[in-house]
Amino acid sequence: MKNLLFKEIRLCIPFQAWMFAAFSMFVMIPSWPSLVAFVYPLAGFMTLFPIALANRDILYTSILPIKKTDVVKGKVMLVCFLQLASVVWSIPFGIVKALVLAPSMPVDQTYPELGVNFATYGFVLIVFAVFNIIFLPWYYKKPDGRHSAAQLTAMFVAMGVMGVISALFMAVPGWAEFINDFSNTTSQIVQFSILGVGIIIFLLFAYLCCLWGGKRFKRVNL
Repeated sequence: MKNLLFKEIRLCIPFQAWMFAAFSMFVMIPSWPSLVAFVYPLAGFMTLFPIALANRDILYTSILPIKKTDVVKGKVMLVCFLQLASVVWSIPFGIVKALVLAPSMPVDQTYPELGVNFATYGFVLIVFAVFNIIFLPWYYKKPDGRHSAAQLTAMFVAMGVMGVISALFMAVPGWAEFINDFSNTTSQIVQFSILGVGIIIFLLFAYLCCLWGGKRFKRVNL
């Protein structure tokens, strides 16, 4: 699996996907809800899969001495790798927003929002997991075709989840104040709990993507 992931990273990630993943740095913009920045890494997959199709990556990977289900695992690992890379890359920019930029904003220009904290990244992982579980099994039903509908559906659902989460914290200022209170032990417990749930859902959905995608890909005649 390690060698397969290295192959995917070295051969299957176009520059555009790296660029969109790096756009998670926009989490530092104080006038934006924090979750908005993570739409960009998902948009990067709109270039990754069409380029893989043009390069006949599925066929190339399938002739390697690996099981057919491993072809799916390799791509799922690649998607998860890019998503986690965007999360790690965003952390220092999120710290700048939380400690420097947001506190320096005039009061009349601020609004209650989720902010940047451990719960934020738990929600991000949940959004990524939702995108994966919709798109990846759908993709491997017919991997040699174009999947604009699948990608757009997964994107819109993921953005909808982001919108609901952001709207809830904007609508209830008390929640936003509570979740960003690092001096409150209860708040810290809630933050770590949401992060833990996000990690579990992300890993569980990645496993289900491999399982369901592998079953569908077995039926495909290359």
